[in-house]
Amino acid sequence: MAQIVQFIAQLPDRQRKAEMRKRVHFLVSLDETSRRAFMGAMLKGLEALPAEKRAAMIQTQVSLLSELETEQAGTMMASMGALTMGGAPGGSKFPNGIELFHKVLQVPMAEFRKAAEVSYPQTLKETGLSDRRVALLGYLWHFMIGATFGITYTLLFGRGRWLWAFGWGAFVWLAMMVLMPVMMPMIDFPWWFPVIPFVAHMAMAIPIGWVALRWVNEPADRKSFVGLLREEKERSLREQEVMRRAAAPPQLAP
Repeated sequence: MAQIVQFIAQLPDRQRKAEMRKRVHFLVSLDETSRRAFMGAMLKGLEALPAEKRAAMIQTQVSLLSELETEQAGTMMASMGALTMGGAPGGSKFPNGIELFHKVLQVPMAEFRKAAEVSYPQTLKETGLSDRRVALLGYLWHFMIGATFGITYTLLFGRGRWLWAFGWGAFVWLAMMVLMPVMMPMIDFPWWFPVIPFVAHMAMAIPIGWVALRWVNEPADRKSFVGLLREEKERSLREQEVMRRAAAPPQLAP
């Protein structure tokens, strides 16, 4: 967010005011703690600007506050004053993903990537983490999640079939697409973005199907959810056949 503030500061006056107007109305809609959390991140970007750009941003913000209702403007001023004096009550706390999805202004993914190119190295420096450690944890996290999906597949389908494996990959992809706006509510994804995770989840289905078909034995297959349903159906058919034979009239010998 600090980097986005610096991007907005480079815009022409009219465009800068339009972008800031949307953000001011967004801040007004938040609760006090969340508002101060966002303002703190924005203030960090404001402080990094050259004096001339910072003055222009502050002037634009003051003019936008004058457009608000008296009560809203007073709330914004009180939040800014409290932030500079003592921070957010109980510590800065951002809204959860669902709240952000309903309220937050989304940034196009291309702009987000530009901001991340600058903010990501800054974040590593501030936290004292290395890029290698972040990458290692990220790959480990994805491996564990993929293994969990594989275990879940075998518990549900046993050995299954290749078609089921690819269907499972498509289901996981669809669930991710439904949850993506909540997981990353500040990013406006382009229309073509779902294609990339779809290919990735189809690739995930290949080792899942291969391992299940090769290594899940017959007893384990029978204990899967589908296997138990299959056995229950077969048992029910056998009982129906026994009852049908018992109810049939006896046939006389010729």
